Amino acid sequence: MIKIEIEIDPEKARRECKYTPESMMNCLDSTFAKADFPILEADEFRRVYRDSGNVSEDFGVMTGLVFKFAECDWFAKSAKKIIWYDNDDSNDPNVWNIEDCLKILREKRIGCYA
Repeated sequence: MIKIEIEIDPEKARRECKYTPESMMNCLDSTFAKADFPILEADEFRRVYRDSGNVSEDFGVMTGLVFKFAECDWFAKSAKKIIWYDNDDSNDPNVWNIEDCLKILREKRIGCYA
């Protein structure tokens, strides 16, 4: 299984972006839903989306969505957390490879993080 955790900073969004944090979350939800990635966990400004069950295909699609959102100014300004989880097909639900995608986007200067 793979999953991604995304959290928006609502105060920063309200201060620096033209969209509301609520509309940002709606955009994330609808985009991930179109890719058949269900919401695994949801808080007001935090979501965890999981794969659709076809991990080999979903890996590239989910990665592509992260890069697509990195191109959005509002996302780059307001994203507080982007964490990628991959269990490498382990049967143990507590075994995860974890990557801080936000850190990677910033370090590699990808999209609006340039």
